[in-house]
Amino acid sequence: ASKSALPIAAIIEAVNEGLEKDLRSGLEVETRQFVGLRGSEDMEEGLKAFLEKRKPVFKDR
Repeated sequence: ASKSALPIAAIIEAVNEGLEKDLRSGLEVETRQFVGLRGSEDMEEGLKAFLEKRKPVFKDR
């Protein structure tokens, strides 16, 4: 896949949850989502592919 499903799902969840909160709480949701993705195989693959100037191969992990 050209895009990992993990961050897309995290974005949708953050937007849906954030719409019901004030700005500070919404930013906390966004931070929680980002931290949850940190260290995922797909994040590492994305960074590695970027540095190697190639297309990433995501595994949705």
